[in-house]
Amino acid sequence: MTDSASVASDSITPAPPPDRRSFLLHHLLPLVAYLVVTIIYTWPVILNFASQTPAESHLMLDREQNMWNLWWFRYSLLTLHHNPFYNPLIYWPDYQSPGLPLWLHTLQPFNMVLGLGLQQFFNLVTTYNIIVFFAFVLCGYGAYLLVSYVSGNRIAGFVGGLAFACSPYHLDVMRGETNLFSTEFLPLYLYALLRLRDAVGAVGKPVARSTVGWIALAALFLSFSNLLDWYLLIDALFITATLLLVYLWWARRKGRTWLLAQVGAVALVGLLWLVLCSPIIIPTINEVRTNTVGVELPDEQRLLNASDVLAFFTPSSLQTLEGGATASILSGLPSQSVECSGNINDCLKRKSYLGFAALGLAIIGVVGWWRRRSRYWLFAALTFAVLAMGSTLQIATLDTSIPLPFALLVKLPLMSIYRGTDRFLAPFTLCYAVLVGLGVAWLLQRRRWQRWLAAGLSVLLAAEFAILPYPTAPLAASPFFATLGSDPSQYAILELPFTAHGHADYLRNRNQIFHHKAITGGYISRPLYDTFSASASMQDWFASNIASPDINYTTSASDTILTALNAYQFRYVVLYKADFEQDSDLTRTRTFFDRLFASAGQTQ
Repeated sequence: MTDSASVASDSITPAPPPDRRSFLLHHLLPLVAYLVVTIIYTWPVILNFASQTPAESHLMLDREQNMWNLWWFRYSLLTLHHNPFYNPLIYWPDYQSPGLPLWLHTLQPFNMVLGLGLQQFFNLVTTYNIIVFFAFVLCGYGAYLLVSYVSGNRIAGFVGGLAFACSPYHLDVMRGETNLFSTEFLPLYLYALLRLRDAVGAVGKPVARSTVGWIALAALFLSFSNLLDWYLLIDALFITATLLLVYLWWARRKGRTWLLAQVGAVALVGLLWLVLCSPIIIPTINEVRTNTVGVELPDEQRLLNASDVLAFFTPSSLQTLEGGATASILSGLPSQSVECSGNINDCLKRKSYLGFAALGLAIIGVVGWWRRRSRYWLFAALTFAVLAMGSTLQIATLDTSIPLPFALLVKLPLMSIYRGTDRFLAPFTLCYAVLVGLGVAWLLQRRRWQRWLAAGLSVLLAAEFAILPYPTAPLAASPFFATLGSDPSQYAILELPFTAHGHADYLRNRNQIFHHKAITGGYISRPLYDTFSASASMQDWFASNIASPDINYTTSASDTILTALNAYQFRYVVLYKADFEQDSDLTRTRTFFDRLFASAGQTQ
């Protein structure tokens, strides 16, 4: 056991790097192990790898959007030979050239490039599943490297990787939010920063070759996070800020030259990241200035997506071990939220569940390593947990109106994009996983019964987080849309009823994967000012008249509408039955178009 006097009291990572002779054991074996873990935690996806993905039938909107992202990126480049960051096939006909800008949409360039290559060999569902598996395995592996380095113990590293990759937050967003699920580069970035910290000497000393390597790796992992989601970039920047705060504290003992060297190294990482990501950063900033796509989000939406204090201690109803009992206990409790009707069981979002076994290990890690390794991780974990709670404290869905730090942070320019502060659960679970790993490491170097306790709590952690079987769903659409997709001609589809777009149009995105034609709406991740529906146009006429009680069908009106349809290249009109508020509206609309097309000698 290491003598505490021989280790700096504020050191985060005193353990040396692993012996090169154990490369296969230290890298290949964990990767294979996390692949097995991925197969288990996504079961039964592996049995239907080409036809089913992780998803829930009543929460398909984000899964469909991300499947659409993969389709669009490939279709734009290989078929249209068009910049995928501008889409001319949605919100037709407003954005025909160059297309609707998607710089603020969750397009995830890293996953899209990966998917572009995979789609040359596999179908869209298989491609999507490979991306999910890739992220799952690398999340575990990256956290394993980080926790192993911090704790000096590979077994602790493996459990820490399990706590991060299989966390309730990670399993929750796996249902379709690949932009939030793909957190694999956060642990790798933090690992590189810590290795960089230990490689950097003081100002004036020769720069070690390893320093340059870790600067390059940290910048690369930061860039990959940026290319997956702006939320992940913000998370990485906050992680960097917490480290720099600790460096300031350590500078009292280590000296000003050490601090300058560390800050200089981190600044070089940031500079290299800016250079690498400038092709994404510059047009995104320009897009924010033009305000085509909304950035600001209502506080009510952020409140709904903030973490509740009770949620940290309440497992999801989907979890195999505890979910059923928890749902039964909560089902009789009323919700205190004015935005969410029903009982608390339906309204409480439980992505932030800590797990009682994991919490026990984390507490052991904090107490056992308090003088040497755990203080930074506790500080960082608490920081991100508080940020995840949003602008005001919520307890059991009751908004206490007690202000929290995010109420100030949201006023910063980049922070205004946050639609849900529960995005901060990604860096929180990473820091929490390190504490879990420290708890395992501390127990493993004690007596036999404590080592057995570490094993038992680790197994219980894995069982607590598991959702078996994980819900899955296919990607399917009407054969009608597949038939349209076989037609190489380019034209538009008028989809009714007109909606406010956003979530309401997710099925229209999915259908476009099959038919490849321009559509009047679309589901992108940011609100859009739809000038077509706001102007004096055919669409306004439809919105005002199609669902009205009386439709005065005249020849002149018929000619006007048919002319407009042709002018906007609408070849088909598709009615979405479920989107009509009343069956009578659907009946009137269908009757109107039957008569319209009959007058022109066309069939339905």
